[in-house]
Amino acid sequence: MQPKLSARLALDPQSSHVLRRFVVVLGFMVLWAVAIEPQQPIRGLLLMSAVAAAMDGLLAALRRDAFNGAVLTYWDSTCAFFAINCLMRCIA
Repeated sequence: MQPKLSARLALDPQSSHVLRRFVVVLGFMVLWAVAIEPQQPIRGLLLMSAVAAAMDGLLAALRRDAFNGAVLTYWDSTCAFFAINCLMRCIA
């Protein structure tokens, strides 16, 4: 029997929650971008990743998460969404 992914990555519960939330939100964003504009989903993904980065940054500031903490926080997902936005801008 395979151990859970978080056990294999040795993540604490908070980091596991943030990573799971990021993957789910990113999956919905990609599906929505493809559903709305199948010919050019990158344009929709650009907007949605910018909004997600702004919202996660706001949540991190309101929660007063440590920017360089030992566990994953909303600041990390903010940086990840911003990195996706930059990648999409290079592709588009």
